[in-house]
Amino acid sequence: MQLRKTVTVLFSDIAGSTSLGERLDAEVLGRVLRRYFDVVREVVERHGGRVEKFIGDAVVAVFGVPTAREDDALRALRAAAEIRERLELLNDDFERNLGIRLGVRTGVSTGEVLVSGDGGEGLTASSDTTNVAARLEQTARAGEILIGARTRILGGDAIEVEELEPLVLRGKAEPVAAFRLLRVLPNVSPYERLDVVPLVGRRHELAVLEDALRRATGNAECVLATVVGAAGVGKSRLAREFLAPLGDSVCVLIGRCAPYGEGITFLPLKEALQPVLGADARAAVLELVVGDERREAIADGVAGAFGADAGSGSGEETSWAFRRLFETLARERPVVLVVDDIHWAEETLLDVLEHITSFSSDAPIVILCLTRPELLEERPAWSTPRTNAVLAVLTPLADDESVVLAEHLSPERELAGDDLRRIVDAADGNPFFLEQLLALNSGAERGAELVIPPTIQALLAARIDRLAAAERRVLQVAAVEGREFRHSALVELLPADTHDEVSTNLLLLARRQLIRPSRADDPGGEAFSFAHALVREAAYAETPKETRADLHLRLADYLARDPSGPVEIVGYHLADATGYRLELGFRDEKTTEIAARGAELLAAGGRHAVDLGDDRAAAKLLERACELVPVDDPFGRVLRLELGRALAGSGRLEPARATLSEVIASAQHEDARAVELRAQLGLLNLRAQTDAEFSMLELEATAERALPELERLEDERGLASAWWLVHWARFRLGRYADS
Repeated sequence: MQLRKTVTVLFSDIAGSTSLGERLDAEVLGRVLRRYFDVVREVVERHGGRVEKFIGDAVVAVFGVPTAREDDALRALRAAAEIRERLELLNDDFERNLGIRLGVRTGVSTGEVLVSGDGGEGLTASSDTTNVAARLEQTARAGEILIGARTRILGGDAIEVEELEPLVLRGKAEPVAAFRLLRVLPNVSPYERLDVVPLVGRRHELAVLEDALRRATGNAECVLATVVGAAGVGKSRLAREFLAPLGDSVCVLIGRCAPYGEGITFLPLKEALQPVLGADARAAVLELVVGDERREAIADGVAGAFGADAGSGSGEETSWAFRRLFETLARERPVVLVVDDIHWAEETLLDVLEHITSFSSDAPIVILCLTRPELLEERPAWSTPRTNAVLAVLTPLADDESVVLAEHLSPERELAGDDLRRIVDAADGNPFFLEQLLALNSGAERGAELVIPPTIQALLAARIDRLAAAERRVLQVAAVEGREFRHSALVELLPADTHDEVSTNLLLLARRQLIRPSRADDPGGEAFSFAHALVREAAYAETPKETRADLHLRLADYLARDPSGPVEIVGYHLADATGYRLELGFRDEKTTEIAARGAELLAAGGRHAVDLGDDRAAAKLLERACELVPVDDPFGRVLRLELGRALAGSGRLEPARATLSEVIASAQHEDARAVELRAQLGLLNLRAQTDAEFSMLELEATAERALPELERLEDERGLASAWWLVHWARFRLGRYADS
């Protein structure tokens, strides 16, 4: 099985290793390198990466295989920075005992690779991404970490960098953007979003949280409030909006769960309580619970959870200690404990929070947990209805709300209405996606293809990577048909031995909010759609191009069996299959046949659009058809002739002129004379419509001169065009009887 994946490659090398080898005995050098390599491997693996190989004194590590995480790039940068720090400690020892210091250069690059293997340790990654990381490393000075542009974007607000002049790297046609990593900021999210625009929508969800606080305060009880939503949908923003007006009347404590690391079980509580407890947690707890006869046990339980031997006490003792501490705090004023990203929480922390919720008494406490849907999948009991628990599910913004938010986010950005509409549609109600899409696409030319930010790609790739293999395969195949897809098509395209599982996997994907039932008509069974257009893009992007080509071809054959279906849809799939085959070097007879068939169907769809008076749709279809057949092919010239007319009819006059001129330039032999004359008549028609100085007498005369040759060639279409121009010229000249 092969997949296209985005990974981050860390390439590190010892500077001056040749001279080091001359100075040290081979055995001594071997010991030095082994100690260095041990540090590198330990650091890389602790941050979730994998050492792919050691090449001499160089190390290649990859983050994102076999499983992608949304923060792979940041993990790689943290690893690179820690290796640099740990090397200083090693160097002190090397200098003391051997009189040497190692200087390490590092390059970090993020990009797409083709990953092959079974998803286990046999995976290998190969692509230009590794080469760029190596070139960045070679350019760096000893002690420097150079990173590429995509890595820098994914590092976001969590890193400090110095931008360099674009680097000319060996093997790269264009200079490469590069940055010098200065440091990685601890406990900082890559995407720190400032509340610079008003909250849009979410009034119901905000009311749920406000009601939870009223209940907790009025009943002196603990209320568990959970906000569930996909990444970027606005959970943290909702929490900040809820907290903003509370002021000093409420004790607000905020902690965030880390996705990985050592000693992270109680890190959110330690972070939340730090403003209250300070550096000496035990002493502070003793002072807070001074009147409690079990103050020593409470202090020991809390301090033990925060200490180096965290978790050494029993779960019940730890939960009890935290409950008593929060009850004590809440007797002075209500407490709101916010735990963000709780889908990353350890089970032990979840147990503590549930204990506090279930057993607290006479204490107004709100435990506000912000989570993605994964928490409810892995711990279904969390959402079990309870009298002192509320659940707020954040769904995507409504379409009109998204437009309002986009206008707030881009008040000074020059965005045409249709471009703004495309961005809003692509974001599909996700505020973070909308913000990122606006930031990256606002400066683009009007009508340019949308660029999907690496931040969004990383989030969605990580989400798909968490799926079971069978679910993932269904999602990939579904993505080939488009945002809307059909059960019957999946059964056609998936291996026969998986057909019985298709419905089950679709149900699982729907539960994970990746797909949903669709109203699209499917005579063969149920129809579905991707819950978000960008989920479809992510699933499609990880499918190898050769597999895409095969699936598009097979899907076209399947769709072609239904004579009532739109022929242009079949044509589009054949065009996609052709494009990928050509890209992969399959310039054979089969590819030519697929291309010709696709062009015929797209052209048929284009002609139908012309008959309906929709020249814009016709031009789009004919443009795609022309991509499949060269202009020196007789059919290719006819296609471009039809395209020129459709472009003119849709008001795109310059592209129409260019297309018709291309036909004339390629038709310099007798067999193509009829098409050449028709193209000349098309240009004549364009000139007559756009050039106020053009004489109608000249138009009449020129069109009349073409008539004898068109009669000789028996070109009825050409004759119709010429006579139409003649009569139109006479009409414009006022010779109505002649016209």
